[in-house]
Amino acid sequence: MRRSSRSRCDQRSLELDSQSKHHPIRLIISFAASFLIYCIPVFTVHAVFVLGAAMFATFGEPIGTLQLAYLATALAMQALTMFGIYWALKNPNWRRVLVLIVCAPCLVIATNLLFLWFIPILVLVESDTAVDSGKLDVVCSLPETELAAVQSGSELDLERRGETWITQSPERNFALLSMPGCKVISLPGTRAGSTFAKVAAGGHILYRAGANDSDQRIYYAAVTAGELIELAPPADVKYWDPILSTNGSAVAWIRGHTDIDGVFSQRMHLRDIDSGTERNIDLKQRRGASLSPLSVDIDSGEYLLSIYRNEFVAVNENGDTVWGPLQPNGTYSPAKNLRRIPNGWVAWDAYRDDDERARIVWSLNGAVRVREVPKGRGISSVAVHPDGRFIAVSTGPVVNLGNIGDSVFILNTADGRDVFRRQLPAYSRVRLAFVGSDHLAMAPSPMNRSVLDVVKFTAE
Repeated sequence: MRRSSRSRCDQRSLELDSQSKHHPIRLIISFAASFLIYCIPVFTVHAVFVLGAAMFATFGEPIGTLQLAYLATALAMQALTMFGIYWALKNPNWRRVLVLIVCAPCLVIATNLLFLWFIPILVLVESDTAVDSGKLDVVCSLPETELAAVQSGSELDLERRGETWITQSPERNFALLSMPGCKVISLPGTRAGSTFAKVAAGGHILYRAGANDSDQRIYYAAVTAGELIELAPPADVKYWDPILSTNGSAVAWIRGHTDIDGVFSQRMHLRDIDSGTERNIDLKQRRGASLSPLSVDIDSGEYLLSIYRNEFVAVNENGDTVWGPLQPNGTYSPAKNLRRIPNGWVAWDAYRDDDERARIVWSLNGAVRVREVPKGRGISSVAVHPDGRFIAVSTGPVVNLGNIGDSVFILNTADGRDVFRRQLPAYSRVRLAFVGSDHLAMAPSPMNRSVLDVVKFTAE
């Protein structure tokens, strides 16, 4: 009996020694096999990717919250897979192998749910808990009408005059809508293209006739003129994109010049539309800066420029700085999204990464305020009240996840509170424009997608 007991103990000891010898090998095999999770197929609407390639494609500079969440989840899955394989190798038998076989498709399903649905919703989408409030009364409705895609500069001359530009189907001709009275003046022969038209108060418009940027034909039209005027581009300019002066009498653009000494400088070129005469303004900004004109006020002699996409400055006829430089902190690439209001300014994001909140930032009497849009939504349209007291904002989903709808709200710049808010169906993509102090144009209408509504807005 003693020999038998000793024999069993010796046998057990040999088994333990054998297991301890194979312990590092099992770890190495388990660790190596755990990388197979990066070969799991991920099924998207358009294609099938392996997990490793899909993750690598999402990584960029800088690394965001979504990428970190993906990485943490993948590492946790890899650790779990390694543990499962090690467990099966520790005492291999058909039952443990069967468990691994059953878990494999479950892991594929869980991976697709986690990486295509759960993690993006958790990281990229926030609930909009704000409730509907306020009331706007419809003054007039225009069927088959849209707000035109235009740039009116950084001043609010168009809004103060009670004007906005529209397009009417089926020809998509430009027309001027003015309040009060909901008067529409059409411009026959004009047609909205694929690029933003430039407009000025008083019924002036500058637009590109072609369907793409390579078409250099640019036309000027006015409600007081009887014909279109085609503007010839400057010589040796590959792409000409001038803007209108605030009084509609001239066009302006910026070009770089190198003098005989090799010194590079930039000049603003001004061309009178009626006479065709041109003059230049030397811009005394830092060398190499990318400059774009935003507003050209020939009457006052002040010219607002953007430097790159996040800085703004106004210069006079001599090119000297008379306002700014302004960097609207908290906004990303506002570029043309700047409006100057009495005693302040309004700016908003042109773009945000999916895991960041889009922002509207404004300054009033030196105090800066910020309104953030819940994650998963972007800014579709912004309209600023003529006296700067209110900002109307339209938002919509930027990710196709969850139950994200559009919204329209009007906030008071003095305290940031909403004076009006409506939740709308997803992808309503409402454009907004103040038409004077008392009216707001909304297209498409929240009630009817084929209609533009002008609503009564009382600035209390």
